This record gives sequence, C-alpha cells and structure tokens, in this order.
Amino acid sequence: MVEQKYGRIVAISSVSAKRGGGIFGGAHYSASKAGVLGLKYLSQTKHQYSPLPLAISEEFWKTLPKEYQDIIQEAANEARDYHRSLIKEDDEALVSELEKEGVIINAVPDIEPFRKAVEPVYAEFEDTFGRDLIEKLKNAAAEAR
Repeated sequence: MVEQKYGRIVAISSVSAKRGGGIFGGAHYSASKAGVLGLKYLSQTKHQYSPLPLAISEEFWKTLPKEYQDIIQEAANEARDYHRSLIKEDDEALVSELEKEGVIINAVPDIEPFRKAVEPVYAEFEDTFGRDLIEKLKNAAAEAR
C-alpha cells in the first residue's frame, strides 16, 4: 500500500461469506464478510481484536461461595482459550483460502509503529476512563498476545 500510495484497510475476521454463513448463517453476516471476494492484497496489521467478554455483577459474584467462583473462573478461562483458538484457526483458514485465490498476503511483523501511533489516544481518554483502567486494558492486550 505504501509503495502504491493507495490501499484500503478491511477488517476481516472470518471466511463465512465464502462458506455460506457458517454457524451464523444469516445473510447479514455473510454480506458483511463478502468484502473478501475480489480482494487482491491483505495486510495483517493485527490492529483489531474482537474479544468475547464475560461479565458478571460484582455484587452477585461476592455472594457466591469461593468454590463456585473458582469453578466459574476456570470455565471462563477455558472458554477464553477456546474462543482464541477458534479465531486463530479461522484466520489461518482465511489466509490459506485467499492465498489459493492469488491474494498477496502482507504480514506486518513489526507492529510497534502502530502502537506508538496510538499512544496519544490513551492520553486523550485518561480523564474520562482513568489511567489505571487504561493500563489494565493495555496489560490485558499484551497478555493476550
């Protein structure tokens, strides 16, 4: 994109459009993923991650016996790991399919420039969310890598 001074960034997280909707099956999902059709280049910038959050009321959590908290936490960790493995498999399948169709894959091994470029955004939202929360999010992202 830099050499051509032209390009588009498209967030692609699955091959459902090519597979007919997968487990989601809805036309809306397939249509949103149909952007992979006719693609010539794919740059893997890793700038987006779509987590699957699990939330529970802290008030309710505190009412649970420690044994139940441990069971729920263990299940949540297993679900997190499984979800991440599915995303990785789906991404690998997408890259494989696109390569077979002649798409040029641009792996971006050094994403540090991207991280540096967004640092001002963190500072911009410190007053809104607090430095502690922002640091927790950054640490969680680093841990997920």
